[in-house]
Amino acid sequence: MTQTLIADAVSPRDDVVPMRAAGRGRSLSLQARIALTVGVLAVLMLAIGAIGLAGGYRANRATRDTYENKLTAAIHIGDAELLIARTRLVLGGAMVQLDDVRAQNQIQHASEFFRQSDDAWRRFVDEPHEAGEETFIDAASGRRNAMRQAMSAFIDALKAHDRATAERIGTSQLSPLFNDMSAANEQLKRTLYANAKRSYEDAQRYFRAFFVAS
Repeated sequence: MTQTLIADAVSPRDDVVPMRAAGRGRSLSLQARIALTVGVLAVLMLAIGAIGLAGGYRANRATRDTYENKLTAAIHIGDAELLIARTRLVLGGAMVQLDDVRAQNQIQHASEFFRQSDDAWRRFVDEPHEAGEETFIDAASGRRNAMRQAMSAFIDALKAHDRATAERIGTSQLSPLFNDMSAANEQLKRTLYANAKRSYEDAQRYFRAFFVAS
C-alpha cells in the first residue's frame, strides 16, 4: 500500500494536464490580444502620420504658391502699371517744352521706363498660372496692348516734333486707355487674391480635419 501511495504521489494526476493546457491557451490568447492591440495602434500612428505629412505638404504648397506666384505676380502687375504712369508723366513734361533740347533726353528717359514696364509685364505673363486666371490675363493684356500702341504713337510724335498729333493723343486717348488698363489689372489682381485665399482656406480645412482626427 505504501508503494501505491508513493506511486500516486509521484505520477501526475490526470486532471492537472488539462488545467495546464488551459493555462497555456489563456496565455496565448492574452499574447494575441496584446499583439493585436499593438498592431492597431501602429496602424493608427501610421495613418495619423500620413495625414500629417499630407497636410504639411498642402500647407507648404499653398504658402509657396502665395509667395512665388500670387505675391510676385501682383508686384509685377503693379510695377508694369506704375512704369507706364511714369512714362506718361515724363512724356507730358517733354511735350510742354518740345522745342527745348532737354525734351529729347526726357523722351529717352520715358522710353526706358516704357521698356522696363514691358519687362515687368513679361515676367508676370511667363509665370505659372491657374486655369481660371488665363481669361483675366488675356483681358488685361488686351487693354495693355491698346495702351502701348497709343503710347508708342505718342513717343513717335514727340520724337518727330509733331506737337498737334502728340497733343491729340495725350489729351484724348491716353487717359481713358490707361483707366481701362488699370481697371483690367485690378480685376486680375482680385482674381489672383481670390485664388490665393482659396488655396489657403483649403489647406486650413485640411489642417483642421487632421487636428480633429488626431
